[in-house]
Amino acid sequence: MKSEILPQLLKDIPNQPTDEELIQNSKLSRFSFIFDREGYSPEFFHQMWEGHRISCYTYRKYPGKDWPEEMFKQCGVALKNGKIVSMKLAEKKTKLQKIEVREIRRLTKSGHQTSLVTTDFIPETTMIAANMFAGWSQENFFKYMREHFGIDRLIEYGTTPVDETVQVVNPEYRTLDSQVRSVSQKLGRKVAEFGQITLELENKSVKNEDAEIKKYVTEKSQLQEVIEFYQNDLLLLKNRRKQTDKHITIAELPESEKYSSLTNEKNTSWIQ
Repeated sequence: MKSEILPQLLKDIPNQPTDEELIQNSKLSRFSFIFDREGYSPEFFHQMWEGHRISCYTYRKYPGKDWPEEMFKQCGVALKNGKIVSMKLAEKKTKLQKIEVREIRRLTKSGHQTSLVTTDFIPETTMIAANMFAGWSQENFFKYMREHFGIDRLIEYGTTPVDETVQVVNPEYRTLDSQVRSVSQKLGRKVAEFGQITLELENKSVKNEDAEIKKYVTEKSQLQEVIEFYQNDLLLLKNRRKQTDKHITIAELPESEKYSSLTNEKNTSWIQ
């Protein structure tokens, strides 16, 4: 963070306060670092504030004894989606080694107290609570995206050749399979229409409705022709699919279908 991330952020983050604004408002920070308990370090908080006027937010790693319950007040906290939730919150100033921080705690229904600390003395308590205590939803999102969509690979631009012996779905088989399913659906709809007409025809009186019966017979004849067309088409497609390998190696893919994969080694050059 000190050698790579910090210099880049100091250079690139827009709308940072000027030196004059920082002098006029002793509580104002350039921007904030927000991280979890692994980044908890009062020494780091002090270095960031005294050296760069950067505030830090994190959960307190060693919160100590619980605060008295009478310190907590029921507060309405506005989440980013606009929803207002009720939280029992309490706050007091705490000295951590060389740096003074705001310690904010949330009292849950189970009686557990979750503690966070920050060197940012400007935002309201409820605003800080909304950003920090709702962080689990963001964590769950990124956890899901890493496991199921490889989101941590999206920062990688390098590619590497894929092992050409790897088996993949044959594009020709995939196309034929899609066509089989499409024709099967169309055939099913026409068969259903044919059955409906047959039922309606059986309920008609031959003596009184000869003209209408002829109309039904004509419709059945036309539908039968379409059904036979779809049946023949489906039979041909199934035979072609049966004669086509479902899986082939990457080496056997047409040139237009071949691809590379992201490199297996994570590249950190994106922060430079």
